[in-house]
Amino acid sequence: MGSRVTTLAILCVLVALSTGSAVASDSTADRTKPRPILKVNVTIKQAPESSPGSGASTLIKAFFSENPLNVGPVIFVVRNFTGSYRTLVLDGVSSRPMGPDGGTAVMRVTFKRPGIYIVGVGSTDVFAQNTGEIRVIR
Repeated sequence: MGSRVTTLAILCVLVALSTGSAVASDSTADRTKPRPILKVNVTIKQAPESSPGSGASTLIKAFFSENPLNVGPVIFVVRNFTGSYRTLVLDGVSSRPMGPDGGTAVMRVTFKRPGIYIVGVGSTDVFAQNTGEIRVIR
């Protein structure tokens, strides 16, 4: 009878250990899962504070549907609602040129670490001007 109790106790310990390791491996798998891809709409247009008739240069800006963003993959769908060709420049990486009045470009970016990233809008005749920043958090 004593050996049966010992065998049963050992079996219970083995079952408990195997269940514990399965739970540990599930939590490790959660940490290594890829993050879902976030889609962000970006609109390039004349900034509301600039007025075309004032003689000063018109300020063109990029407006993001999401800000801040999380670390991981992001797809930017960029639409240009100005009267000339534009590009979106995000931390030194440029989109393809977008035509005037509704031209579209798609950029896929993977943010590997949190931080503040500089955003600019360029055109065929002007180098990209820093018009803002986007914040990436954990």
